[in-house]
Amino acid sequence: QEPLTSITWLEAVYTCNLISQLASLTPVYHVEVNQNRFGYEIAHVLLNREADGYRLPSEAEWAYFARAQQEHIYAGADELQEVAWFGAGPAGGHKRAKRATASSSVPYPAALKRPNAWGLYDLSGNVLEWCQDAWLEDAYAQRPDESPLVDPLVWSTSANHRVVRGACADEHRPIEAPAGFQAPEEGQCGLAAPLRCGARGIGQDDDRRACRRAEICRRVDSR
Repeated sequence: QEPLTSITWLEAVYTCNLISQLASLTPVYHVEVNQNRFGYEIAHVLLNREADGYRLPSEAEWAYFARAQQEHIYAGADELQEVAWFGAGPAGGHKRAKRATASSSVPYPAALKRPNAWGLYDLSGNVLEWCQDAWLEDAYAQRPDESPLVDPLVWSTSANHRVVRGACADEHRPIEAPAGFQAPEEGQCGLAAPLRCGARGIGQDDDRRACRRAEICRRVDSR
C-alpha cells in the first residue's frame, strides 16, 4: 500500500529496468557509468524509444494522465482535499502522529483519496513523482509553436536536475513552489499552488528524500 519513495532519479531508472526484466520485456534504459577527471562517477542514461519495457513518464505524459481529459485544477477535482494529502491540519486530513522521520515526512498509503477520471490516485499531493525530462525552466516557452513536440520535451543523458510533478505532503513545513511556478489565482491558498496539474517542479537527480517516488508506465501498441 505504501508508494515506492526515497528513491533517486537514477534508482528509479534501474527499478524500471528491473521490473521490465522480471516481466520479460525489453528495458527502456541503458546506463553507462564513467569517471570524470576528478574521479567522480557520472552516469549516462540512454533511452530506447522503441522498447516495450517500463519507464518513467515524460512530463507531458504525466500532465495528460493527471488531467484525464478533464478541466479540474487538481488531478481529479477542483477541491484539493478530495484528492490530495498536503500540508498538515484539517485541509490535509488528519495529522499523522509518528509518521515522520527526522528529515522528512513518511507518505500516506496509496489510494486513500478519490481517484481522477481514469482511476489514478495521488497524482496531486502525497509525494512528488519523477519524470524522464531534464529540467529547463522555460522549456515550453522556448519551443516554437510550429515545431514538432518531441516527448520528452527536454532529454539529457546526464542532467543534474530532472522534472518532478505532483507536489508532496510535508507535515513539518509549508510546501514551497520552486522557481517557475505561477502565483495562485485570487482566493486560492498559496500552499496549494504546487499541487495543480499544470505546476512544474525541479529535483536534484541524486535526491532521495521520502517525498520522491517512481511512477512508472510502459508503451502499448494499439491494434
